[in-house]
Amino acid sequence: MAAASSGIVKKGFAIEYRDLEPPRTGIFDGLRIVIDPDVGFEMQCFLLLHLFGHSVQWVAPSIEHKLEALQHTPDKAQFMRVLQAYEMEAAGFGEVEVRRETIPARFVPGLGLAGRIIAGGPVAGVFSAAAPEVRAAVDGDVDVAIQPMLDGDAAVFPMPSLVASATA
Repeated sequence: MAAASSGIVKKGFAIEYRDLEPPRTGIFDGLRIVIDPDVGFEMQCFLLLHLFGHSVQWVAPSIEHKLEALQHTPDKAQFMRVLQAYEMEAAGFGEVEVRRETIPARFVPGLGLAGRIIAGGPVAGVFSAAAPEVRAAVDGDVDVAIQPMLDGDAAVFPMPSLVASATA
């Protein structure tokens, strides 16, 4: 999720965690993606990518006609079909399978492991706003902690992960 978050922020969008009124789990207002922190990790990943997918839809001239159909379709059944296709396109995939697997993770000390892990969590903003010497100290402490796990030049350990496969 950190790579997706980083890419989205580098495109100029803000990502925010905030309590949302049910049934909302995420909001995209054109500049900011807001995700409810009470939503499970898998759903947070989906919401982040899905809502970013809407940003592509809103600016792509080749699919402008699809927005027209959403805005001006008087028949409810037709509107629901158009909406479903629009939402599936925003997700970017026709079918997605997400499964949990434990994969071997390799981290080389000195490359900011702590910062990369923290960047994907709820204290990311606080950590990134901390003074550089504070971030370096946290990274240093993590580097010391992973020394017993070194296998050559990298720490290798099992990491529970989400693995996704999809068809377009």
